[in-house]
Amino acid sequence: MLQGLAPLARAARSWTFAEARAILARALAQRLDGDGERDLAASLIAGGRIGEAVATFPALARPVVFQCGFGASGLPHLGTFGEVARPTMVPRSGR
Repeated sequence: MLQGLAPLARAARSWTFAEARAILARALAQRLDGDGERDLAASLIAGGRIGEAVATFPALARPVVFQCGFGASGLPHLGTFGEVARPTMVPRSGR
């Protein structure tokens, strides 16, 4: 039932899929050296050959860690842009 959904996910324009693609691009940029490695890994992943990409580039096997906090209700949440941007910008503004 779920087979064949990968091309639809890659073409989806909703923010969740766009953010997933951005996270993948960032992981590739941080973990691989050079445009050639990044392009090869991206093409393998886009072709559905994730296992081959991880075997070729072991750094891709490391997990991506997402941090979250607790809101006023006590429920966990990932936060808003402002909650993330303010603590990030304050230390950088003093440089």
